[in-house]
Formats: sequence, C-alpha cells, structure tokens
Amino acid sequence: MDFATMSVHSLALMIAWNHGDQAALECLTPLVQGELHRLAKGYMAGERKGHLLQTTALVNESYLRLRNPLRNPSRKFQTPFKT
Repeated sequence: MDFATMSVHSLALMIAWNHGDQAALECLTPLVQGELHRLAKGYMAGERKGHLLQTTALVNESYLRLRNPLRNPSRKFQTPFKT
C-alpha cells in the first residue's frame, strides 16, 4: 500500500472510530503504532550515544498520550481525532 492510499485508509478509519466503530480502532492501532515507531526511530537516530531512552518506550508514551489526552497537560482539553 502506497503512502497516499495508506493516508486515505487511515483517515477513513479515524472517521469511523470517531463515529463509534471500535473495529476501526482495532485496525487503526497498528497503523498508528507503526508510524510512531518510524518517527521515533528517526528522532532517536539524532540522539547521543549512550542515552537511556529507547525507541519503544518513546512510542509507548506517545501512543498513551494519543489515547488518553488527559495524561498530557498541554492537550488537556483536546481529544485526538475528533472532528
């Protein structure tokens, strides 16, 4: 699946999830986690050698903040993927 197709598919899943489709969330979760992992890997490549933060830990924290915006004070009054 190319990037444009994947983006359209992801958007459709976000809209479906926003309308209460829990199956859409189950399909969307691995896509979001994969993208977070790709971004974290690129970010971590620029870090100094010997740092303690691991890519997976960064992905997990980011994912938890997306799923529960109240954990992230800067997004306290926002809900991810709401239209």
